[in-house]
Amino acid sequence: MTHPDDTRFIERLAEGTPAPGGGAAAAHTGALGAALVGMAARLTLGREKYAESWSRAVEIATEADSLRAALLEAAGLDEDAFSALLAAYRLPKQTDAEQTVRAEAVVRAARLTVDVPLGVAWMCIRVLDLALEIARIGNVNASADAHAGACLARAALEAVTLNIRINLADDAPAPEQAESVGALPAYRAHAAQVVEQIQAAVAERTGVWIGE
Repeated sequence: MTHPDDTRFIERLAEGTPAPGGGAAAAHTGALGAALVGMAARLTLGREKYAESWSRAVEIATEADSLRAALLEAAGLDEDAFSALLAAYRLPKQTDAEQTVRAEAVVRAARLTVDVPLGVAWMCIRVLDLALEIARIGNVNASADAHAGACLARAALEAVTLNIRINLADDAPAPEQAESVGALPAYRAHAAQVVEQIQAAVAERTGVWIGE
């Protein structure tokens, strides 16, 4: 049964306010992916058929839980970052001093609108890698759930990648962001490959193939 609090975030997305927006929704989606990975890992525990995988399944569930919590936190941080950027743009700019204060505030806030989704992107890669592992070694009846978790993590990665590009606009990333921003194409390629690998693993284990 869905608890009323579970729908509040979705309702807030639909309200027509600037934040929360796509970045927060992407982080929330990544958290759902992590939750499904944790589910698949826990459905492996206690089944004698998968006894050899129990130890690793516990580790996967634990990491998936940590990623889920961090991604939910990132959803709030993304909303805060965008709200801070809007607030910075609204600062007065009549005098030279005001313009300096405003410019510095904009730079700080704009950097956060890139930092937060970069973190989400990295966490989604971890969710994908865990999903692949549990799809291969875990309860075969939960392999579709692992696949769903991977698809959600990939969707979140795609969403934050575009957000990062838009938030950077024509600006170069800060020096400490450059390496992570430069890794985004590789992240996207890796995500596509992992989803295909999970589909292959599910097909091998169940005889069901959803690929083309």
